[in-house]
Amino acid sequence: MEFPIYETASQNVPDELLKALGIETIIHSVFNKETKILLLEIESGQQLENLSPDF
Repeated sequence: MEFPIYETASQNVPDELLKALGIETIIHSVFNKETKILLLEIESGQQLENLSPDF
C-alpha cells in the first residue's frame, strides 16, 4: 500500500482540547494545513483505550 505524504508542522494543542479528550500529556503533535488534521502522539495504546472524551 502506498499512502500520500503530507507536510506537517509542530503545533501546540490547546489545554481545552486535551481536557475534552481526557488526555493529560502528549508526546508530540503536528498539524497539516491541507487536510486540517491535528495528529497527537500519546504515551501508549493503553492510554488510547482508556480515553474518555467529553464532547
